[in-house]
Amino acid sequence: MKVHKSLLNKAFIFLRGSNWRLIIFVVMNCKNCNKCNCIKRGKRNGIQRYFCKSCNSYFQEAYSYIAYQETTNTLIKSMLKEGCGVLSISRIIGISKNTVLSRMLKISNQIKAPYFNKLGCKFEIDELWTYIKQKDNFTWITYVIERETKQVIDFFVGSKSKENIRPLIHKVLCSNLIKFIQID
Repeated sequence: MKVHKSLLNKAFIFLRGSNWRLIIFVVMNCKNCNKCNCIKRGKRNGIQRYFCKSCNSYFQEAYSYIAYQETTNTLIKSMLKEGCGVLSISRIIGISKNTVLSRMLKISNQIKAPYFNKLGCKFEIDELWTYIKQKDNFTWITYVIERETKQVIDFFVGSKSKENIRPLIHKVLCSNLIKFIQID
């Protein structure tokens, strides 16, 4: 058995008499755990599938659907910031509205309250209400913004009650603010 130096770790050349055979091994890293413990495991729709022995997951080398591209989530985020609805995002990107909704849920679970350390600022606290599925099922979004920069300091999504609004007001009062303004 001889191994060609330029194909080391990727191909092996087997010699048997006058017949030779070239066998190519594709080195594939797992998309989940990034380990090199993957083997070929069948085809689906004519596309080779791989199986990772480390994390027991299946994956493809490349996905053809737009929803699997890495830029899809950033596109959805930017279009939501511009005020596009679910159906318009679905139509423009070219993916299902159910995919847009599931990605929105994943993105929203990653949202954290922003860090704000500027002292002596003016803050505004405001609220808006919206409904979920039915007009009877409404919810409140209460938020605190810094008056000059319009940066969101904190927010809460839920029912309008003292227990839910108290942590927002407490955070503002503990930050040495100059003036507290409520806009109706």
